[in-house]
Amino acid sequence: MKKIIESKLFRHLLGIAGMVNIMAGIFFSFFPNYFLYLFYKDIPDEVYASPAMLSIVTLMFIFILIMGFGYIWSMKDPVKNRLYILIGGMGKLAAVILWVYSYFMGFGTWLLLVASFNDVGLGILFVAYYLHYRKD
Repeated sequence: MKKIIESKLFRHLLGIAGMVNIMAGIFFSFFPNYFLYLFYKDIPDEVYASPAMLSIVTLMFIFILIMGFGYIWSMKDPVKNRLYILIGGMGKLAAVILWVYSYFMGFGTWLLLVASFNDVGLGILFVAYYLHYRKD
């Protein structure tokens, strides 16, 4: 793990995470119904038509979009921006907990586990990065 944290590979992982967040943030901010359709099953039609639900999903993906730009920004100096990387890692791990819970409660699709697989790896790596470079 230490070799990954101290290599250029980590900067590239930040860039990839940033681009994935930016692409998902832009796409699902404009098409929140598609997110609900892909990742959750048996949603009543009232939910798809609910302005409140669509606003919540859109707001979530705008936040993901902003986090993506933060990851891109952090590529310049990851050590200086380690707190931002920690916040992103904790957010990814929180999303994993929510998505795995949703799946096992029966209202999420298997795509939640695919997204969780990606985010759990990056989340652990980002938190480990912070712990490696934290000031005592």
